[in-house]
Amino acid sequence: MRNVSNSRLCQLCGNGFHFSLKECPHCGRPGLYPNVFAANQDAELEVLKQRYNEAIEYAVQNGGEEKIRSFEDYVLNAKAIIALPHYELSRLVNRDNTIYASFYSQLDGDSRFPEDNDWDDVRSRIDETLFPNYKEQIRFASLVGEGCGLQKYGDCSVVLKEDMISFRASVFEENSVLFCKKIDGNLAIKDDMPKGHRASWDNRALLCVSKLFNKVVSSVDENDFADILVSVDNVTGQDDFIEVHIFGGITIFTAEKVIVMNRAGMNKAIFKAMKLNLNKKGVLLEEL
Repeated sequence: MRNVSNSRLCQLCGNGFHFSLKECPHCGRPGLYPNVFAANQDAELEVLKQRYNEAIEYAVQNGGEEKIRSFEDYVLNAKAIIALPHYELSRLVNRDNTIYASFYSQLDGDSRFPEDNDWDDVRSRIDETLFPNYKEQIRFASLVGEGCGLQKYGDCSVVLKEDMISFRASVFEENSVLFCKKIDGNLAIKDDMPKGHRASWDNRALLCVSKLFNKVVSSVDENDFADILVSVDNVTGQDDFIEVHIFGGITIFTAEKVIVMNRAGMNKAIFKAMKLNLNKKGVLLEEL
């Protein structure tokens, strides 16, 4: 990450190494995952806590402290969810040794090629800014309070077990591509990435409150929390949500539940096999 210290010291042998490594190259001792390490830097936390304190002060002054505290509790019960097409879910469910592949793993494995669009053209530059030397290891999800994931990414949702990701997950203000485009349309960000817009999983409530406090305080009631946390824009397609960054592999055993939105669009035999395999693995299946 360009705006964090490039090195850290091993707690065992005392030698330095680049923060993007998840273990010391000298003695092999494991350390914090690099995305979590970046989110926990003092400079990041200082700005994030300042934003959070200002949000709480605003809520207090506008009679919304109780509501903002309820929203914090709501966020802490939210789930990291990956939305994907049913054919990708079927591949994940039907074999125990299948890993949910990142965008770069798919490119390297010749299972996909970049599309001719603005999105695939810029994502590599942005990901390298956010995740220098380890972008290939990051899987993306969204933080969801109720229901399924973002349907534009697929009609199925994989709800991840918190205890399988909390130690290796961080959260980001919004879709990272859109965030970087807002800062600099030319994406020449590098050293200028603003601080205080990401957090470790444990600090996710601080980030959510810092971003959404105004909507929470002015909302009608707590039934609005789900739509505040994930705001779907069917016109522009630019949904507003908290992006979750997960380092490392994800399999069907990382899931606590699978949600299928469009069973009618699935082959009956495929769905039956998927349901049977999920049951064997102890993963719940929900149809919406």
